[in-house]
Amino acid sequence: MMAVGITWADVARTHDQAQFSTFGDLAIIRTHAASARDRLADMIACHRRWSSFLPFAPRSRATPQMAAAWLADHHARARAELARLDGMSQISILAQDDQAAPKTTGETLRARAKAHAIRRDRSRKACHFFAQIGPAGPKVDRKTRVLPGGVATDILVPRSAVPAFADDLAQQLRQAPLENWHCMITGPWPPLAFFEGPCNG
Repeated sequence: MMAVGITWADVARTHDQAQFSTFGDLAIIRTHAASARDRLADMIACHRRWSSFLPFAPRSRATPQMAAAWLADHHARARAELARLDGMSQISILAQDDQAAPKTTGETLRARAKAHAIRRDRSRKACHFFAQIGPAGPKVDRKTRVLPGGVATDILVPRSAVPAFADDLAQQLRQAPLENWHCMITGPWPPLAFFEGPCNG
């Protein structure tokens, strides 16, 4: 058995097919899913089912025992995070830099360094853009990180605002001053990037 996340025990009891173990007023949601993809599917189902759900990283292979040990030390924090992330979803933007990678064969070290500096500068400008994308507000949080060949941004959005937010995001991306970047919006996801559980941080 694997643990996929945490919710309130009273909430878990409202679903007849939910597999869980209780830890005080909290419930550790369990699954038999062996692959990260199947565990992610279970997390998405829990996220759609309950407004309060803290997901574990799908690739973490967290066991119910690991989750219980973490809760023993972080029970108050888990309760606070459930309240903070109640009704929130994560929208993610994956941006791939389509500009040709700098060639290295037959080039001087100076030319290679210049090409890599240009690519780093492109990633820096993209990070700056994505760090500000979407509407500003007290309940809108975002995290941007550089990936090999691209940039990823995760944005925390109230569930009720997801459709309008995604439309607005698509409009902003169409007008983005980023040449040769391929952007894709994904989600809504459980707030994976915004909860540092036993295996998320």
